[in-house]
Amino acid sequence: MADWSDPPATRRTERRPEASWLEGPLRAGLKQVRRVMIRTGAGPLRRLWALVYRLIIAGSVAWLRRISPDSTIYIRGGFARGDAAYGLSDVDLVAVAVDGREADLRDRIRNLYSRLPLTKDIVEFCVYSRSGYRRATTAPFLAWPAGPPEHLASAASLPTGGPRVVGPLRDWRRLAGPKLLSGRPSDCSYASLWGWMEVQFVWKHAFRLCAEPTGVHVGRNLVKSATDLARVLLWLEHGEVVDMGSVLSRFRAVYPEEAELAETISRLQKSLHLQPAPPLSEVLAFVVRCSRGIADRIDREAERAGAVRVRLRGNWSPETLPLLDWRARTLPGPPEESFIVMGHGISDVSAIGAAARLESSRSPYPALASDGLLLLPTNRRAVQPHSPAAFRAAQSAATDPVSFALLAGHRVARFPELPGWAIGHAASRSVAEFAHWFETAHTNEPLLRLGVLFSAARAALLWESLEAGAPELAVTLEAIAESLGPSAQTALEIYRDRRITGSNLQGKDLRSFERAVRSLRAYRRPSASASNPSSTLETQPTAGSVSW
Repeated sequence: MADWSDPPATRRTERRPEASWLEGPLRAGLKQVRRVMIRTGAGPLRRLWALVYRLIIAGSVAWLRRISPDSTIYIRGGFARGDAAYGLSDVDLVAVAVDGREADLRDRIRNLYSRLPLTKDIVEFCVYSRSGYRRATTAPFLAWPAGPPEHLASAASLPTGGPRVVGPLRDWRRLAGPKLLSGRPSDCSYASLWGWMEVQFVWKHAFRLCAEPTGVHVGRNLVKSATDLARVLLWLEHGEVVDMGSVLSRFRAVYPEEAELAETISRLQKSLHLQPAPPLSEVLAFVVRCSRGIADRIDREAERAGAVRVRLRGNWSPETLPLLDWRARTLPGPPEESFIVMGHGISDVSAIGAAARLESSRSPYPALASDGLLLLPTNRRAVQPHSPAAFRAAQSAATDPVSFALLAGHRVARFPELPGWAIGHAASRSVAEFAHWFETAHTNEPLLRLGVLFSAARAALLWESLEAGAPELAVTLEAIAESLGPSAQTALEIYRDRRITGSNLQGKDLRSFERAVRSLRAYRRPSASASNPSSTLETQPTAGSVSW
């Protein structure tokens, strides 16, 4: 069966070279050094570790500037803010290259990682073009315009995390090169979307920590994640931008009912250098509390903004539900992803860890659902261009209306009129992504290409139904084929057969179906924008978002 771990348009075919016999011992030695750094990072040796990291950063910047002298180099995260945890925090460098030169720089970095694999354990290099940098730092990925896009194929380093409260540049510091954008996003309408991307970023890492709860890095990472989410919640709900060192004390003051839980996190934070693997259940409970608070905020904002009702068409099993979140509808990939709710223990470390270890590259995804949150745990490591958890680790009714409608047994999904999540914008974005895929994905394995054609057809049909004023989403492949006629019916039979038998698919078997999909009106006008018919709004949108 085909592996759908990456969207076909961006799946990388090169193989990692065989590991040197030295790599294992060196990696084990690095792990021990990091363990010592974590345990001694708050004592007299802190100055030594600071010097080591300064030398690493200086050497990395010099190397980048030598191979790309026109680039602007930033450092982000703890080393930019001045609160790095030595031994735990990676050196996270961003190189912004002149447009047209970013691909060569990415290749040079990829070659470095290939020749010296341990480099990636210490320094993470991300590359943007200047145009991509402007877009990525002023609007969340979900809210990018429909075109002309800088697609995933050339945007492997997109930040899938949130804004660190007030925009990505808040914890970026320029180290070298010409000054580009400064400050933070001026459009506060993205506040909730940035906040939710931070929730997904935290959960993406929490899944792996729950799946492998004994690592030396686990306690510090999860405590830091919990503190990050508390900061986002204070920002969204109260408009307060609180320094990281004051977050938990301010959280206790604002949410006295959570004072005991926040105090527990605060104690753990102060003792992590002595106890690097604290009990995760209390920390996870705090992450859940903050995630729910942010989800409630977004749900209330969605109610004020109004919604577009989209009919869900097709027949599906109530046990194995189709997965048609933003990622499944928008990015070229498998047409039949699904999920099964395995339980409701979203605060249970063992339940999340078990689900994360169970999840593989094939559907259905094991899911956990409780009190307005849906988690899709995975323990798979990051792949290009994005990890399996990107844009879908955690969802609420506003962020994934299709999944929550299916969970409730409804055949209508309510898409909020919020930036990034609004169905009109999402449909236009989907059409643009698939139109780009048509022009660039020429070498896909035929069965994978046939599957993506069904996803492309689904996107076009949704776009056309919105423009017609009767929005509907074809949930199943049968519903897609029913809308497209004989060529689609034949293609579906071939697709089902080849998926089961594993036999080869000939190019002639999909050519007529591809012509039918390409001829859909959405792809004849790929730059057109889908409408948001006012007649489908349940309430009138109102302004309301957090001030930057």
